[in-house]
Amino acid sequence: MTRPPLPLDLAWLEGWLEALVHRAGQRALADWRRGERTRARIDWKGNSPVTSADLAVDALIADAVAGLGRDGFGPLRYHSEERPEAWDGPEDGLTIVIDPIDGTRSFMEGRDDWCIALGVLAGSEPVIGLLHVPARGAMFAAHRGGGARYQGQPVMLASEPPSPIRAAGPRGVFEIVARESGLAIEGMPNIAALAHRLVRPLSGDLDLALARPGAHDWDIVAAHCILEEAGGALLGPDGRPPLYTLRGDEHPALLAGSRGLLDRVMPSLLTGSLSAAKRG
Repeated sequence: MTRPPLPLDLAWLEGWLEALVHRAGQRALADWRRGERTRARIDWKGNSPVTSADLAVDALIADAVAGLGRDGFGPLRYHSEERPEAWDGPEDGLTIVIDPIDGTRSFMEGRDDWCIALGVLAGSEPVIGLLHVPARGAMFAAHRGGGARYQGQPVMLASEPPSPIRAAGPRGVFEIVARESGLAIEGMPNIAALAHRLVRPLSGDLDLALARPGAHDWDIVAAHCILEEAGGALLGPDGRPPLYTLRGDEHPALLAGSRGLLDRVMPSLLTGSLSAAKRG
């Protein structure tokens, strides 16, 4: 590939990374079998599974990013779920933040909602987001100031979606939001992969996505950028966006949707009920 124009060209970098994420998706699909158990090797980190496909996708992306840095585009740091040695805190410059396969259990069981989530932080600010759902052939993408795209087409969230509000998330969080918001909310089928769930409002079949406490930076940086560029937001129970420490820390419960919708939902959730929702 040719070297990017300097100074930093986010559009160029987003395009380069999007091509890379497509390649990574093809690698993951080689070990995925629709409706059947994966052919990948499965290991466990405590109660969390990790497959040889997770590690292969991580290695593919890490090697390509390292090569880009050697070509003079950088420095680029790399923060991955699969590399605890990289959980060393924020620094100036750009950091690639990656969950090689978000929704590993879905991947293992042959379901199709798992995804590859790749975000870029400039310092601690999300500036690029790529969310690829290989088994569905779907791509959500954005860079700061460039708007958001779904399947290659510009997309904006409706500020005031019609009632009832279509929401998806863990039952405990859903019940708190439905009870305390005072809005008419319709429960939709949950999406196991958190990063995929958070950006689903852009696909037009969901208005509000919910997450219980326990998300990590690699789960949400990509979705955060995409939502903001689509006129939306990703907020905690205090009405503030996430802070990224790049130390493997966990985030509180989260809500994703249009700014207009979250303005209607959030004031009722400042009681602390959502903060106390079951983690995991």
